[in-house]
Amino acid sequence: MKSIKSIFLLAFILLTCQTGFAHALWIEANANAKKGQTQEIKVYYGEFATGELEPIEKWYADVKSFSLWLTVPNQQPVKIDVTPKDNHFVATFTPQADGVYYLSVLHEASEIAGNTKYEFSSVAAIKVGEQVSANHQQVKNSLKVITPQTVTKIGSATTVQVYLDGNPHANGKVLVTSEQGWGKEFTANEAGQITFSPVWKGKYVLEATNFKKGAGELNGKAFESTWQGATTVMYVK
Repeated sequence: MKSIKSIFLLAFILLTCQTGFAHALWIEANANAKKGQTQEIKVYYGEFATGELEPIEKWYADVKSFSLWLTVPNQQPVKIDVTPKDNHFVATFTPQADGVYYLSVLHEASEIAGNTKYEFSSVAAIKVGEQVSANHQQVKNSLKVITPQTVTKIGSATTVQVYLDGNPHANGKVLVTSEQGWGKEFTANEAGQITFSPVWKGKYVLEATNFKKGAGELNGKAFESTWQGATTVMYVK
């Protein structure tokens, strides 16, 4: 059954790649943490659903020169150092207080593909403490996917919020994929929300995409449109 799901998902991904989708960049981190304990963060690029993790030297254009930002509760984002590995980058930080911490990437690729500019972004939340509130407003990514909790349960209806330029992204497209080989594309409602109930434990990547017309110039080359891809990782127990 898993192999059949994987075949259908691969066919779906190949189709969507031909209609504007591309590889994604995503951040993996512990969903829950404790004060004073060092946290490890990993940044990948590829196709999560099919286990395709691109070696760093094959990342598109200059995507490997991204910056990783840490947003401490009630503070402005600060850039943190990353270390390259074979097919990902690693970073660490140690939370000193309770709250929800955000790791984020926003990178405009240096090359134009055809007539399109590509923008890769990702957000990951780490919850420290029990009764804490989340505030993602300091994360300035144009397109972002925000989950209401860092961990959810099998069968639990989960509502996810999609934002574009600070506002709910009505009718935005979100591809939800699991490490078990399941994937489905959702369309956000007028409030910029999608709702689904995960049926497998493990890690899920949620990718929102947006394609907009608009001419401009990047590094001396003209473009006529911009593709935006934004991810977040959700954990299911």
